[in-house]
Amino acid sequence: MHGLKDMLIKEKNHLEEIISKVKAELRLKQISGILRDYEDDEIEQVYLYTHMERQHLITPVEPTLKQLLDCWINETYKGKEFQEGATVILSEKGERVWDGVSGFYAVFSETS
Repeated sequence: MHGLKDMLIKEKNHLEEIISKVKAELRLKQISGILRDYEDDEIEQVYLYTHMERQHLITPVEPTLKQLLDCWINETYKGKEFQEGATVILSEKGERVWDGVSGFYAVFSETS
């Protein structure tokens, strides 16, 4: 009688594993179907296909690629500051470069 109980428990565990794997495969098929129809820029496309006059009245849910690029291009570059007392090493072009201790960066001098 004890052997039958063990066998039924093993069978139950085996069936639970099968059910778990079948559910995982079904979820994978659902996700694959969604990804097949999904475009990463769907939200941006809704905004871009809106008439230009209406775009001025809308605040996009997320910045468009053009807005991100414009922001990045217009951002003033500020080089990393050198530590006070760090060795000053200039390249042939007059650029201050990494001294091997303070960090890996270069700041262009006023002469370039």
